[in-house]
Amino acid sequence: MSTQSVCIVGGGPAGIGLLWALAQDAGLRDALAVTVVHDQSVLGGHCSTYTVTNPNTGADVAVDIGVQCISPLVNPNVSAVLQSGAFPELAPVVDAPPLTLSCAFPARDGLPMYWGNFPEYQQGPLFQLWNESGIAGDCAQFQTVIAISPVVGYLTQTLQYYLDNHASSPFPYENMADFVTYFVDPIMNIINGYGAPNLAQITFGDVLPIFGRIPGFDGPLGSWSVPGVGWQRFEKGASSWVQALYDVAVGLFDTPVVLHTAKATAVWLDPTDESGQVYVATADDPAGTAYDKVVLAVDMWTCADLLSCPQNQGYWDNLYSVPLDKATAWSMLQAGTCYIHADQSVIAPDLLPLSQEVAQFNAVNATQQSPFDIDTAYTTYLVENVRGGDPSAKGLYVTMYGPEQGTVVPSNPLVTETFTHGMWLPTYMLDSKKAMHAVQGSGWLSGISNAGTNLYFSGNNLSFDSVEGGFISGLVIANYAFGAPYPVPPSLLTAPAFAMFLYIYLDVMFPVSDTLKQAAIRELGARIPPR
Repeated sequence: MSTQSVCIVGGGPAGIGLLWALAQDAGLRDALAVTVVHDQSVLGGHCSTYTVTNPNTGADVAVDIGVQCISPLVNPNVSAVLQSGAFPELAPVVDAPPLTLSCAFPARDGLPMYWGNFPEYQQGPLFQLWNESGIAGDCAQFQTVIAISPVVGYLTQTLQYYLDNHASSPFPYENMADFVTYFVDPIMNIINGYGAPNLAQITFGDVLPIFGRIPGFDGPLGSWSVPGVGWQRFEKGASSWVQALYDVAVGLFDTPVVLHTAKATAVWLDPTDESGQVYVATADDPAGTAYDKVVLAVDMWTCADLLSCPQNQGYWDNLYSVPLDKATAWSMLQAGTCYIHADQSVIAPDLLPLSQEVAQFNAVNATQQSPFDIDTAYTTYLVENVRGGDPSAKGLYVTMYGPEQGTVVPSNPLVTETFTHGMWLPTYMLDSKKAMHAVQGSGWLSGISNAGTNLYFSGNNLSFDSVEGGFISGLVIANYAFGAPYPVPPSLLTAPAFAMFLYIYLDVMFPVSDTLKQAAIRELGARIPPR
């Protein structure tokens, strides 16, 4: 039997998750010859880990530049895999320290404007913001509303709608303006990575898993008043689990898996090629190599750049331009920059001598609008504290910016990465995600249109912006395009993990009607653990 050549562009959780899912099926292992094209020196994508020499201690430290922590509650598929097979040894996870957060703002009327979600940052002259004007009570009240949102029918209500319409009744907030500006907006900004608050898009149902107490799980994961608990971190760095997926997959495949460390520069389809092959060019292979099937497991802006090449102009104009247009369909994606560095100037000066938080939202140096420009604020992770007080990492930081970096950028960074990201919700840019099925290649799923090509799209932009979202998208394409069954091994997490997989598959990436959904689930042939 002849083998089918496959190229996966992107070496993050989506692309390598796809590779791993294919390797779980014995028939596919024998039938496929896979090449992975990846443009970073390490596998991982948003899960990249770099070993840097800390100029403060001289120690070599593995630092995650993107994903810092995971949780079984919000990462059920990833967590279920990490509990299985060789993964506990290859990519061990350990309990992360409590998620202590601080927020720093420009002084107001000469007074410092700082607060934190742990006792040391809630008392004394630096932290008057926490105790003045009823703010602490407002935080407690809002946290309670999140906790009871299923009971009072708020699950589908956005935070913005609530704050605009329900915040004065039945129990009014003491200081609504400051509460939203200095407490709600910054924490939502941190949750979104390095984006924006997006209060008009986030519902109570979205934040309940993070700020509520879910039976069977440690929590809350996040809080305004106490450190978040229930998080885990990768002991060997976030790249370790993507590398483990790759190593396990390579060990299973009957044909060699080629890892091509290069930047993809163009992807195209030849209308005169009746075989339907797809061509991928890289920096060192500008003429391109033909593959039987290609999966683009990269962000949608990169997909647009790759496909709008001269070789693909006909397909771009007639098939891909509208659903992949960066200016309209995917305009709400954002560019972000992450730095690993040792520049203390990014820390709010008054908080630098303390440095007790895991992460700091800093608007002290933001463009000074009234009261500050949140777009030029940024978040910094203190690596020593992320690693539970590791002295070898003292003075190392990971700082994340949105599109506008403001006035303070780390000097002499050890590593710089730029990312394109969305928001951590499946509903974010949902219309664009739901429209993508029309340009996906041909697959087995009936009742939905596709382009009939051999080119497919994966990645967290098509699901939700997290390691879990990227990973699920890879599992979905493995099934849709190649027929690989759902591969997550049985565990206590398998039922919620499979439910999340089905939701992303049949409601987001390939939305089918309710009448077709049950038939599609049966056809998936996926393992559903016994109740």
